Amino acid sequence: MKGFGTNDRRNPWKPGNCADLRLLLFAAVVLAHSAMAVTYTGSLPVTPTRPGHAFCTSFNVSLNDLLVDGQQEMDDEYGITSVTQSVHWSVFSSSGTLLAEQDGTSATVTSSLPGGGGIITAPGEYTISFSGTATYYLVRQDGDEQTTEGPFTVGLSSSTGGRLSMPFSFVGVGSVSCEDVMSTTATPGEEETLVVPVNYNNGSLTVTAYPSPSGTWPSAKPVWSGATATAQDAATATISTGTPGTYTVTATCGNCVALTVQVIGVSGLTARRKGSGTAFGASATIAAGGKSSDVHKAEIKIQLNPVPLKQAYLTFPASLTGAAAHQGTNVAAMLTCGNSTITGNATGTVTLGQVDLGTGTATATLKSSNVTRTCTVTIGGQSAGVGMVMAAVGNRKYDWPEYFIYGVSHDIDFFPTLQEAADSDADGDGIPGEGAIDGHGIHFYVKSITVRYWQYDWENFEYIDYGEDETGVSIGEDPLLRYNLRLSDIMDFDDTTETRPGQYTDTETVYGFYDYDDSTCVETSLEVETYMFAVYDDDVYTE
Repeated sequence: MKGFGTNDRRNPWKPGNCADLRLLLFAAVVLAHSAMAVTYTGSLPVTPTRPGHAFCTSFNVSLNDLLVDGQQEMDDEYGITSVTQSVHWSVFSSSGTLLAEQDGTSATVTSSLPGGGGIITAPGEYTISFSGTATYYLVRQDGDEQTTEGPFTVGLSSSTGGRLSMPFSFVGVGSVSCEDVMSTTATPGEEETLVVPVNYNNGSLTVTAYPSPSGTWPSAKPVWSGATATAQDAATATISTGTPGTYTVTATCGNCVALTVQVIGVSGLTARRKGSGTAFGASATIAAGGKSSDVHKAEIKIQLNPVPLKQAYLTFPASLTGAAAHQGTNVAAMLTCGNSTITGNATGTVTLGQVDLGTGTATATLKSSNVTRTCTVTIGGQSAGVGMVMAAVGNRKYDWPEYFIYGVSHDIDFFPTLQEAADSDADGDGIPGEGAIDGHGIHFYVKSITVRYWQYDWENFEYIDYGEDETGVSIGEDPLLRYNLRLSDIMDFDDTTETRPGQYTDTETVYGFYDYDDSTCVETSLEVETYMFAVYDDDVYTE
């Protein structure tokens, strides 16, 4: 056995010395046992018991008196005493790089965050090893007489001459993940940010921390901030999605790794007619009828809070009221947002399209129904009203002469707008008023007519009948006037044409009636004194 001294008259190597041979065997057994104890199996005294499992702390490693560790006397004659040790300690990284070394009967390994000056500056696998010598004395007790022999010296190394070592690990946070976002940094940016809508995933998200090196976490690690550790497993924590805001979730086990969770809510909903360029407001007015032109659509501006840090799929509950089609038709109001649609009086969800990351706004579009009413749009708990109207009067243009010329046609124009009383053409569409309403099935009809009538007997030079009648007319009626004459016999409208978007033109012709009966010498006449025309729309209904 290497390292025993030869200056003693009772050299244990001397043949024939049975008692010394027993002592030699004892020392060998103790050394062999100690070599195994130094390789970390939990029997080497260390503080804490699981070294390194609390990153950014330190732990101490000390040697038992190797030659007396688990000592049992071989017989009544000899014992080992007065052991002194000279030990050199070394700390290595997993790649074998020497990180630190020191002399002494114990070693302290310190750690800190990177740049903090400790021996260990990052989580990982490490090795602490030692070499050196132990000096001891043999004691013989013979009755009342005690004899001390030595000193003897033995190398503190394995029987093969190698260095005795103990692997250990400092555990830190390797990464933190939530949904499809993972972070390995303490200062999360856009890539380490998860953006979700309010009440996402039934109001709660799970965040998971993974140790580095991989394996199990130390007891009660990691420590969470910005989230609540789950009772069953400290490696996971939960964060509420019930309140809009920007939250930083951090897992700490010596080092810190964090990610950002943004919970996005809808803080406001405003509207304007699409293409109008006017300011958004709490309500807007569009044309009823459900046509494809912009005058039949409203832009809905969705204000988000907080402003998202990046694009994300944001889905919110949404509903329409006052959006149903007229009975027996299928032209209901329709809300479009991204690739989502809600039609008629319905409740559903919408997923936002592109979000303006500068203002935190997104847009949706409402197309009108064929009923004049107010539709209420609700997204994420916020609402805006959109009035769906049709000009019942509109701007009219009369191109007729001062007096009727029977049998001569006259053009009549009707151009409904959303601002009927306007005299100017601010939007430059050639029609006074804002938002010319195009694409409709407009029809002209006589609303009332005043006729003068008479029958005169030229043989007797007297009126048989005369007078003046005013008749009101409803849509689709063809009332009987006088002398078996109906309205359609004396008034005529051609088919209406849309001569340009939003301008509807028809041609009206007034016919008088005159008849002379030679057999009776009776003259019968009916003349139109005045009439009032109106329009109706095939595409719009009132409630």
